[in-house]
Order: sequence, then structure tokens, then C-alpha cells
Amino acid sequence: MKASVMRLPIERESMRPTGTNEPASRAADCTAARTSPAEQWNRAAHANVAAMTFGLSPVSMALAMLDWGAHLAVSPGKCFELATQAWLAALAPAASRGESAAA
Repeated sequence: MKASVMRLPIERESMRPTGTNEPASRAADCTAARTSPAEQWNRAAHANVAAMTFGLSPVSMALAMLDWGAHLAVSPGKCFELATQAWLAALAPAASRGESAAA
């Protein structure tokens, strides 16, 4: 068996500023870069899509629906069950009002 290798801890830089000018230079580095109108439009569009899809990828959702549809296409028994369930669900409100199905 190989002996385990002992690793030394990684030294990290101190987060404290070392000079008086350091915080000002860090603040200058954090300023937002100027973006083109096209980039701003792209960001707004992506944010709107993310809000509509609850953060899920629209492509992955489309692929999941395609996969589900492909499996359903080769399952005639399941198609019949779902159609019957949809038919009964559509008739339920009419039946509760006392209307006939033919109306």
C-alpha cells in the first residue's frame, strides 16, 4: 500500500489592507465595466427567461418534454388512460352543475 501523503496547509493572503491606498484601489477594481446596449439587452432577456422558468434551462425543459412525449408515443395504453382521465375531468364540472354530457 502507498503511504498517505501529508500536505502542508495552504497559506492564504490576509484580507486586511496593508496600505492606506489599497481600499481605494480595490473599490476602483470593483466598479461595473461598461457594457454595450446589446449586452444589456441580452442580460435583461436572460433574466426574464430565468424568472419565467424559475431558473431552469428552457432547453432542458424542452428536452424533458420531448423525452416524455417520445415515451408516451410508444405507450398506447398509457395514452388511453390519460385521455380517459382528461375526459372525466372535463365532465366533472358539468356533472356538478347537473348538466348532461351532450349539452
